[in-house]
Amino acid sequence: MTASVSSPVLITGFGPFGPHAVNPSQEVVRALQAAPGDDVAAEVLPVSFTGAPAKLGELVRVHRPRAVLSLGLAGDAQVLRVECVAANEQEGVDEDGRPSQQGVVEAGGPEGLLATVDTAALVDVLTQAGLEAKESWDAGTYVCNTTFYAGVRTGLPAGFLHVPPDVDVAVLAQALLAWAAGYRR
Repeated sequence: MTASVSSPVLITGFGPFGPHAVNPSQEVVRALQAAPGDDVAAEVLPVSFTGAPAKLGELVRVHRPRAVLSLGLAGDAQVLRVECVAANEQEGVDEDGRPSQQGVVEAGGPEGLLATVDTAALVDVLTQAGLEAKESWDAGTYVCNTTFYAGVRTGLPAGFLHVPPDVDVAVLAQALLAWAAGYRR
């Protein structure tokens, strides 16, 4: 799939789940949706092993983005974690009440997929905005990881950013707008 330079960067987040009444990734998406310009298309995904990848695929078809960056809450994180690898693993019960399917994201799929956006460059943009960020090699095994895996499988440049509960939403949204505005294939 080819995307024109004028196509947006698709940035997704998730709604509240489990004990988390507020999901900062959803708050970042709301801030991005309110921002002027057309460098970003921002949407909230369901916290669902099947629903999140399905909606992500639909959004890719609709927006034809030049890149995909998904955000999710890491309740124990102290800093932003730019994930480097999506594992072909699933665990837990999603918000639909469905358990993961056979412990894998994709039966017969690769054990892991590397992020296809420049993770170091994203860390640099975030730290230049005054946020603490680092690369991470463990996206977990919940819906975040499943969504990251699905994002890489689109064939587009794709990545995943785990956010801590106390992230400064406004600063993160501005940093992501700057990253998206400068992002070229």
